Amino acid sequence: MDWKMLLVGKRFTVKEVLKKMDIGGEKILFVVDKGERLLGVVTDGDIRRYILRDGKLENSVSSVYNPAPIHLESGGYTSESAKKVMIEKKVEVLPVTDRKNKVIGALRWTYLYAAGEKTPAPKENISIPGV
Repeated sequence: MDWKMLLVGKRFTVKEVLKKMDIGGEKILFVVDKGERLLGVVTDGDIRRYILRDGKLENSVSSVYNPAPIHLESGGYTSESAKKVMIEKKVEVLPVTDRKNKVIGALRWTYLYAAGEKTPAPKENISIPGV
């Protein structure tokens, strides 16, 4: 999917954001201003928690999105550093911005492993009960 499909304006309603997520099969969208500068991100989890707090679908996404998102600045990361951030923060997609905070792309977990690398195993011990 084209990364521009991940962009929404802060005036989008929560319902419009949900529809866009559903159509694109996305769990995250990037909230931008008219100059496509990153204002924040909104996830399906953010919306779920908002609805559980009796939030209205007709309200602006500005009442839901995270205004301090994790993002990568172009030229300021390596694939290894991006993988580390994604693992630590448990995210699948990160916005990539220029120095002026304009969104210029998106880095997906699947892109980092597209060359046939295996996804690293979790470093925590997981107890699985036997039956």
